[in-house]
Amino acid sequence: MKSSCILQFFLLGLVGVSLTNCGGNVSDGSISPPSGEPLIGVSTDTLDFGFSGVERSLIIYNTGGGTLLWNLYSWPYWLIDPEVYTGSLGISASDTVILQIDRTFLDPGENVGTLHLSSNGGSLVLTVRADLSAGPVLGEMPDTLDFGALQDSLELTIYSAGQDTLHWTISADDPWFSASPASGTTAEQSTVWVVLDREEAPDGSLQSFLHVSSDGGDDQIRLLALVGDFEGQWLSYCGDADGYYAAQYNDYFFIVRFDRPQDWEDFKISRIRIQLHTLPNAYDQIQLRCWSVVSDGGFLFPDLFTSGLLYQSAALNPSQGWNEWTVDWPLELSTFCVGYYQYDYLGAINPDPYYDSSYPVARSYIVWEQYMPYFVLDLLYDREWCLEVFVEPIFTASGFTSSKGMWLKPFAGGSSINSQVRPEPLARRIVTLSGD
Repeated sequence: MKSSCILQFFLLGLVGVSLTNCGGNVSDGSISPPSGEPLIGVSTDTLDFGFSGVERSLIIYNTGGGTLLWNLYSWPYWLIDPEVYTGSLGISASDTVILQIDRTFLDPGENVGTLHLSSNGGSLVLTVRADLSAGPVLGEMPDTLDFGALQDSLELTIYSAGQDTLHWTISADDPWFSASPASGTTAEQSTVWVVLDREEAPDGSLQSFLHVSSDGGDDQIRLLALVGDFEGQWLSYCGDADGYYAAQYNDYFFIVRFDRPQDWEDFKISRIRIQLHTLPNAYDQIQLRCWSVVSDGGFLFPDLFTSGLLYQSAALNPSQGWNEWTVDWPLELSTFCVGYYQYDYLGAINPDPYYDSSYPVARSYIVWEQYMPYFVLDLLYDREWCLEVFVEPIFTASGFTSSKGMWLKPFAGGSSINSQVRPEPLARRIVTLSGD
């Protein structure tokens, strides 16, 4: 089905999207615009530091309209005041506040306090909890230290989260990683430098583990690094032509449509997972994007115009297989789309699809160049891209929620696919490309 909408792509190292008004394209009515009044919301109603936590983040949202003016103060004396304790937020904007605790002020056992948020869009009282052990406790460690292609050393902080002095040692699985010092005692916190010997390390994409052992618990940290020269290598191809969709050089977007979980109001996307086939050890480049939807000819399509582009990530470097990224995208939509764009578009992207040609209503899309300047937006009936999003409810001043987060997934079929055949469209829109 054809439309007269004009989609403009600006080629500035990446393809950006902007939009002119599209006559005849009407919202399907499922999108609820923010109200005219500001409304405060937060990512959680409880900050729990447990026995080992030192730092927690709190995201403050304006889930309404107008401008939200907010400030916070804490009751527990052991909660360190954040550097930022007041702010202003426009529609759908958010602030992240980092809160730390001083464990030297905790009493043995459970400690409970409150964090107070006041604003012109309502007030909230959040619970703050922290526990103190009489013995030694190893404080929380980061999940990953990433040296990338340039770093030779990274700083690691060892926290003593209990009352007693912590005794610890550090070791690495591979000899080209080391820690200095490799052992010590800590009453409050100590600094350790984790070092990568690039001359001894083999070329390639490296992964190892750093093990922290102590009389107050053990932990491990994943170590990542790129060693060698990877210049000029981009997202490319997979050798298995029967196990994935063989993307074409003119494919631009792979998109999946999702629905708001039943009975939810304000919510956010916090994680995105995509299964891709990439060239090992390459500098791949994709960009995640989130759109609202429009109705055209009785079918729903992602609104690729500027007004429909809700969020986009920085350039990302995916790996072979499942990739997972953290985002912070609050939404108030009944239906929305998430997809990725090949940032460099120099080689073929190879997404892993689910497949079931009998599925009556597809929820995945592909945008590809038919010929200059025409681009085709296909709603597919025989492909569901392996793209999943994790959604969480937002606790707001208008009410409490006990709902937990959940993964939203496309339909999972069971058939194999023929990667040499382009997916069949259920419905189609033609858009016109123009550039500098």
